Amino acid sequence: MTTISVHVLARFHDGWRMCVTSSLPTVRSGAVEPGEVRAAAALRHVAAETGYEARLVAALSPDGHVLPLSDSAERFVAVADRAYFPAMRVASVQWLRESEVDGSDPLAGRVFGQIEDLVTAPAVQRDEELRRELLRRHEKDQAARLAWWTDRSEPNRLRVLEVDRENLPWLKELVLAQGWPSTALVGEDGAEAAWYLSLHADLDKAFQLHCVDLLGVAVTEGAVPAKHLAYLEDRVRVFSGRPQIFATLVWTNDEGRNICYSTVDPETVHERRADWGLANLPPAEFQQVAEMS
Repeated sequence: MTTISVHVLARFHDGWRMCVTSSLPTVRSGAVEPGEVRAAAALRHVAAETGYEARLVAALSPDGHVLPLSDSAERFVAVADRAYFPAMRVASVQWLRESEVDGSDPLAGRVFGQIEDLVTAPAVQRDEELRRELLRRHEKDQAARLAWWTDRSEPNRLRVLEVDRENLPWLKELVLAQGWPSTALVGEDGAEAAWYLSLHADLDKAFQLHCVDLLGVAVTEGAVPAKHLAYLEDRVRVFSGRPQIFATLVWTNDEGRNICYSTVDPETVHERRADWGLANLPPAEFQQVAEMS
């Protein structure tokens, strides 16, 4: 009976970490069922043992050399694009830096040394025309919202909706045609503009959730800042009635205090925020409220 194993890694704000289960730096995937493709078996066991959805990026030879993915491989390398949920609730799962992984697996160091090359997106040429269009749309988005925040009148509210309805199909067409716009493609300000447009794509929840998946891959590739994924993940969760993960979404009460919407495992939220490059919340602001209906 064939037994396969998988190294699972994820990119955090401070670099790569490896998923450790039962003090082993590899997820022991167990047996391949009759008629099952080995790659599928690997991902099935990763999900069962860690709670994470992962994707395979390479196979490994017995001595740690990278090989193309094939159904003859017995050892794989995978990445988790959203390494913050739900496995943070699994006590046996930890994410360790290279310096924290012990010598129980001699191939772990070799995997750390190769992971960047395995996931980095191909070089692209800067698209200044796309960057300018993103910035133009972002400017209109912010102007409409500033007017509404200043004067909560019905015409201003309708103007926000009008801008969102203009931007949504354009952004959908963009990501369908070429994927998520990276900082290499449109610059830091262009990538941030695309992120803001996704935050305000609330009229299409399914598309917004798709953007979360795209941003997960983009963060893994080092193409956009991790905070982009964290904020959009929280927004999607809160607006679907679920607790957020990073406590990025707040509302201001009548006394002018910023109050967080309900957050998963609030006792560890500061650690999660640090892992994803977010500043700690002032204690006075971290007050829980019920999920948004």
